[in-house]
Formats: sequence, structure tokens, C-alpha cells
Amino acid sequence: MSTPLVGWAILSDMALGITLVYASFWVYEMGNLAAFYAAGAHPQLVVQGILPLGVFVGAAVSAGLLVKVVQTVLVIGFFLLPFRYLRHSNMSLAKISLAVILSCYGSSLGWEMLGFWTRFPYWANPLTFLLLSVAVAALLTKRTVLNPIQTETEVH
Repeated sequence: MSTPLVGWAILSDMALGITLVYASFWVYEMGNLAAFYAAGAHPQLVVQGILPLGVFVGAAVSAGLLVKVVQTVLVIGFFLLPFRYLRHSNMSLAKISLAVILSCYGSSLGWEMLGFWTRFPYWANPLTFLLLSVAVAALLTKRTVLNPIQTETEVH
């Protein structure tokens, strides 16, 4: 069993968690850019300040729905690597950040795939998104060791 985090370890855990959340915006849009390039489009990344806002594609892409599915799979694959590395570490906040990021992208993959089923009622999309988010988060946290965060005065 691993020991709880104290002092600088808590700060580094928080810094890594925040960095992962910030990076998730960039990785998502870069995956979007790569998927549209692969589909033969000529996308442009739109950035405002320090955050990417999206990808602009001037013309319609015939495989638009498939592009979004590929993009989401690329992003999930990217974040599975640090999750596999950190899941047994002491960095609980970073693990929680990754679980939230992956649950959002996992449910986004489900959302994008619903587009292939044209008879799926629109009112069920948000419910499906919510259920997929909870299911992925539950699966990831079940496979992860979450350690309590304690201050130096609580450690004996």
C-alpha cells in the first residue's frame, strides 16, 4: 500500500492534474485537426488566447461522422497512456483528472456513434451521454487506487 501525499507532493499532484485538464483541450482539438486532415479536408485550428476554440473546415466532409469517431478514439488513446502509468501512483488528483477526462471522451465517443443510428430519439442523447460518463468514470475509478490526501500534521 502506498503512503499518502504530503507537502510538495500535494502541490505537484495538483499541478499535474491542472496540466492534464488544460492539455485535454489541446489534445482534443489536435485529434480533430488530424482526423479532418486524414479525411482530405484542409482544416484550420482556431485559437483564442491560450485555449483552442475549435477546428474550422471550409467545406463539408463526406465522412464527417466517421471523422468525429476517429478523432475521439485518438484522444482516448492518448490519455490512456498517462492513466495506465499513474493509476497505481500516489497522485490522486491527477488520477481523478484523468478519470474525468476519459469519462468525458468515452461518453463523447458514444455520442458520436449515436449519429450512425438515425432512429435514435434525440431526447435520449443527453441521457445516454450522462450514463456513459458515469459508467466510464466508475470503471476507471474501480481500476484505480485512490489514496487519501493528508497534510503533514496528519501523518504520524
